[in-house]
Amino acid sequence: MFSRIRKRFTFANVVMVFALVFAMTGGAYAASKYVITSTKQISPKVLKQLQGKGGPKGQAGASGEAGSIGSQGPGGPAGPNGKNGENGAPGSAGLSGKSVVGRPFSGSEEPPAEPCKGLGGSEFEVNASQSYACNGKIGADGKTVLSGSGAPASATGVEGDFYIDTTAEEIYGPKTASAWGTGTKLQGEKGEPWTPNNVLPSKATETGGWAFGDGNASTEGYAGYPNKNIRTAISFPIPLSAALEESNVKGLKVGEGETTECPGTVTKPEAEPGYLCVYSGELTGLSTEFGGALQRPFVRKLSSGASPEPGANTSGAMLFFYQEEATTHGNGTWAVTAP
Repeated sequence: MFSRIRKRFTFANVVMVFALVFAMTGGAYAASKYVITSTKQISPKVLKQLQGKGGPKGQAGASGEAGSIGSQGPGGPAGPNGKNGENGAPGSAGLSGKSVVGRPFSGSEEPPAEPCKGLGGSEFEVNASQSYACNGKIGADGKTVLSGSGAPASATGVEGDFYIDTTAEEIYGPKTASAWGTGTKLQGEKGEPWTPNNVLPSKATETGGWAFGDGNASTEGYAGYPNKNIRTAISFPIPLSAALEESNVKGLKVGEGETTECPGTVTKPEAEPGYLCVYSGELTGLSTEFGGALQRPFVRKLSSGASPEPGANTSGAMLFFYQEEATTHGNGTWAVTAP
């Protein structure tokens, strides 16, 4: 009987019993002041005294269902290489190679089928199978270049040959069945330098530069002027076919140009056909007489006389300048165009 009571004597039953006893002994006063609805309202010391001892361990429950498979974990490090395997057994021996037998033959010794058509060649045999390599056809005779002093005789050489006459410097050939024919000069006629007839072609232009420095002044004046004069020359690399007269030569001051006869500038000299244009880049120390009319180049023909004529020779011209100061220099360009 008591065992049954111990089995049913739990913490909750104790609380209920205590509450029942308290209600019966405490009377209406307890009912009107305290209502126990939770074990938290009871002192822990009292609860500890009321708590019974734990019962025996219950039997193990049935196994639960297997859980789902988890995700794959990271791979482990690679293991060391395994040992080399043992050598395999030697393979069987290969087949023996084919032997080749060769035999040359001439055109008169060809095999019955005449594979080389009388040219001769070589026969090769491989496992009783024949093949042939034939000689090429005989080429035509090459041509000969003969030489001697004087023209070749008709009996010299054969058809197709050439012949050089070392005296006249002529070559003959190729010889035909009838004759050598006429010789051809190995060296052409002497050419004319520069241009045909050694002169500047019509409407062709050539250009150049000119300059003078201190110390070039002569000791006497020119054409009645008291000033010293300075002379410098220009030369035409290719001569003109005829001289130019005074009306066809133009000496320009610094900054002048771009005229009808002289359409260029000092940096790009030009001249119309039949004109020589002398452009000035810098002129220092020249005469200021006549309103500066002397501050330009005066173009004269090349001459040994004291008073050269205005104009230009076929090979060039002389430029005159009238000096006033001790320090005198100048420079410029020119252009001439053949008529």
